[in-house]
Amino acid sequence: MRLHLTLKYLMSIIMVIIVVGLVNGLIAFGLFQFGPRESYSYGIANESYISPEDYVRQFSKYISLEEGRFSLDKNAQRSLIQNDAWIQVLDINYKVNFQFNGNKELPQIYTPMTLVHNYKYANPDTMFVSEVSFEEETYTYLIGMPYNDIQRTFFTFNKTYFASIIGGLALLVFAVDLVLGLLFGMGFSRGLTKPVGEIIKSIEDLTVGYYNQVLPTNGLYGSVFSNINKLSDQLQANEKERVAIDAMRESWISNISHDIKTPLASIRGYGELLHSDEKMSVENMRRYAKVIEDKALYISNLVDDLNLSTRLESGYFVLNLQMVNIVTLLRDIVIDVLNGVDMSNVYLDWCCDEIQILCQLDPVLFRRAINNILYNAIIHNDKSVNIKVKLTYEENKIYIWVADDGKGISPEDLPYIFNRHYRGTNTSNIVEGTGLGMTITKQIIKAHGGEISVNGELGIGTCFEVVLIN
Repeated sequence: MRLHLTLKYLMSIIMVIIVVGLVNGLIAFGLFQFGPRESYSYGIANESYISPEDYVRQFSKYISLEEGRFSLDKNAQRSLIQNDAWIQVLDINYKVNFQFNGNKELPQIYTPMTLVHNYKYANPDTMFVSEVSFEEETYTYLIGMPYNDIQRTFFTFNKTYFASIIGGLALLVFAVDLVLGLLFGMGFSRGLTKPVGEIIKSIEDLTVGYYNQVLPTNGLYGSVFSNINKLSDQLQANEKERVAIDAMRESWISNISHDIKTPLASIRGYGELLHSDEKMSVENMRRYAKVIEDKALYISNLVDDLNLSTRLESGYFVLNLQMVNIVTLLRDIVIDVLNGVDMSNVYLDWCCDEIQILCQLDPVLFRRAINNILYNAIIHNDKSVNIKVKLTYEENKIYIWVADDGKGISPEDLPYIFNRHYRGTNTSNIVEGTGLGMTITKQIIKAHGGEISVNGELGIGTCFEVVLIN
């Protein structure tokens, strides 16, 4: 994998070198072909920044010949002075007939060889040549410019040889750039592709279930490695949770099978007795029929609780939300509990300083959740238990506490109170129920966007806390 990534990286480096070389060649050709030429600062008639060749050629318009004497326009004179340049006008014999702004050391007569030599080798200044015509006579004029300002260089070369040299030089430069690019690319690729290979390897390990990964979080890919570590931790936690859920599911299936088989066995046994030819009293028949009815009701409640729990857990249950005064709802629940069971020795206290706290609830489901907590406190404790229900409202949060001073819950049992079919170590065997009450209670509270927690200590009591965000 690392070799594959390195080759891809090197190929990208080569492509970059080729593209950059081509672009640089095109830019160089464009600058050479269309780029700016040398310019001259002071033109004639307020013109500025023109090439020396154009500057010299336009002088023909400013040279005059009257009665055999040459003269120069004032603008042209001013331009020559500003540019520290000079002009000489030659006749057909290359003799100087007119000179302006030149020193006395300038030649006063030229030969063709002298003209060529001075033009080519800038003696004494860089010289440009042009011509002007008057009455079918053509005169040559020379304009000299300071060598420090305007320079000219001539190259002599064999065209074929020069082309081969340029081509070879271009190939040499390209080869050197390519080698350097590959060397630098290999150096950089080691630092870039190595962590990429580690990332790919880590992802492959995650796909096969290897979650115990700790990657370094420094360097260019530090944030990526950090996220992979977090993902690994999350997947590891999910795997542990999945194993625990599978174990719980197996236990739940085993428990529910046992819970259904027991009442079914009673129903079948008493049904066979009633169906037999054995004579029995009316009182026994009624007693057997009552057992069958109770067991059938237990199975029906168990199936209903399972159905409700499954729907709440899967999220398919739609709450019938209504704007409810939760103070009134809780007070009614407490009153119904007091009127519904034998509370002769049970002290149930209601505490709330608010008159009205409006909240969107499903009143039927919420009533069932609170009832489960209250009946749990009554059934699993002695009849002399004291129970307190308290309601407060603080910072857009509703707090409900249901506390008792009964048997309490051992620390080993607390984490499993809301699990399905869980029975604590201090739970009496005579207590009947589907084992889903507290599971359904937690699911109802969570469906309302709330949280429920429990604290308890053996011999001191138990306290359930419900928090709803209003």
